[in-house]
Amino acid sequence: MRRWTPVSFGLLIALMALSTVPAGAPLALAQASSSAPTPACKGCPQPVPCKGCWQPALHSRWQIQLQGVKAYCKTGGINTAVSAKPYGGDTEVSPIVYAFDPFIDTGTCKRFDPGTLNRPAVEALHAQGIHVVGYIDAGTWELWRNDQQRFVNFDERCDGCLLGTALSRYQDERWLNINNNHGQRDFLLRVMEARIRKVAGAGFDGVYFDNQDEFQYATPFHISAKDQIMYLTRLLNLAHAYGLAAGPNNDLLQVDLFEPYADYMINEQCFQYTECFHMNPMIAAGKPVFEIEYRPKTTEAVCKKAERRDYNTIRKTNDLYDYPWRPCR
Repeated sequence: MRRWTPVSFGLLIALMALSTVPAGAPLALAQASSSAPTPACKGCPQPVPCKGCWQPALHSRWQIQLQGVKAYCKTGGINTAVSAKPYGGDTEVSPIVYAFDPFIDTGTCKRFDPGTLNRPAVEALHAQGIHVVGYIDAGTWELWRNDQQRFVNFDERCDGCLLGTALSRYQDERWLNINNNHGQRDFLLRVMEARIRKVAGAGFDGVYFDNQDEFQYATPFHISAKDQIMYLTRLLNLAHAYGLAAGPNNDLLQVDLFEPYADYMINEQCFQYTECFHMNPMIAAGKPVFEIEYRPKTTEAVCKKAERRDYNTIRKTNDLYDYPWRPCR
């Protein structure tokens, strides 16, 4: 999920209780594989069950906010009181799931130090009985991240094997090479594990991994669909190992492969691009689809289709501030 403006922001045969897992073990869990049962994708690790994790219901009205708003800096720039009338309704409703960046937008809320986890928003939302999902960009390097230099240092050591071209309208983001010919994927999983650990420590209920469709873009690395699913399944396992529900954003062509690992998924504009059918395996498994449309004049048609498909669809603008927010249900 791309921001429109830059912001200053591991089935093992048996899985032991996480409290007994030694330091460093979650990554081993994410990487491990077993002979039975066979994973949906050849060569992928066994799905790690998320014991005791939150699992959102199929019908879960949601909100996503990736840009901080100065008026809400008490909660790290996140508006925790969003409400609106749903399509076809007269009474205002509120989301029961919020997705936002785990780190405070310090460009907007300057009294926080860079890299500050947004515990205030988590606590405020939990007090209302709302669950929270943290955004992790696992597919691109972002200039404003506190750990960005780790990527640069690795890229320099391997003579440019990690950082790819910039995203077209996001010059401070660059595609990541998820191949492992120079240990790139192993490195990325270590970095993402560190992020996941922080998100879990801040009290989030889940995470979602963005930009998990590198194999469909000019990165300029040769990234295959197999490379993508090998990386994504390990990310989902890592989240479960830390007690977090998890899902990807997009990667529509591999839904049937990652569904056994995911608890939900996020999608942008499947109605606009006539590609919603790809997400049927998630709904068939009783797992929610959190969907966003950006075109302002298609609410009625989209909401009727979303209702038939059991999607949790909202309409927003692609800058992803708190408002506008228009839920279909």
